[in-house]
Amino acid sequence: MLKAYFDCSADREQKYFLTLGGIVASGIPWEKFQEQWQSVLKPYGLTFFHMAPAMAIPPQDQFKGWPREKIDVLVKALLKRDRQIQRSRLSSKIMHC
Repeated sequence: MLKAYFDCSADREQKYFLTLGGIVASGIPWEKFQEQWQSVLKPYGLTFFHMAPAMAIPPQDQFKGWPREKIDVLVKALLKRDRQIQRSRLSSKIMHC
């Protein structure tokens, strides 16, 4: 069985573009991915990660008050885990006309 996660982002007014990204993996690689992803988040007191509030200036939501360096270390650790798992990545950017 395949499992997937998708997320999207748009410009602030949602007028110019929409970006969709995601990953798809079978059961065992997905379970490994989930375990490793959570092992990175847990020391930071997080149970989920969304890039938009992490990259906002200033950082928003669960990242409010975090120094940029702390966010950068977290993102790098998550990307390292992501690269270790066998799965397919999907992405698309749609421009509004």
